[in-house]
Amino acid sequence: MKKHKKLKAFTLLEMLVVLLIIAALILLFVPKLANQRDYAVNTSNQALAKVVKEQYEVYRLEHQEASPAGEKLDQGQLNNLLAAGYLTQAQVSKYEELPDEAFK
Repeated sequence: MKKHKKLKAFTLLEMLVVLLIIAALILLFVPKLANQRDYAVNTSNQALAKVVKEQYEVYRLEHQEASPAGEKLDQGQLNNLLAAGYLTQAQVSKYEELPDEAFK
């Protein structure tokens, strides 16, 4: 009589359980990762708003005639910073596109 060798392999049920666990983990972590991206964008926007405002304060100290800044700088103030070399055109363009939440 010949002895049959037992094959070591995963059953279909074992494979389904593993896939179910992986799917559950993906469902838990994907929304968290999406929130992290939004948080990073908001933080970046707030940082840019703060940098521009601080640059304007430095400009005001060096140019006594400059008016104080409000929540958001107007176009004239931004042009002054750009002309004096305190900001780049890229920073000014990005600043103009910032949502209102960035200034809180």
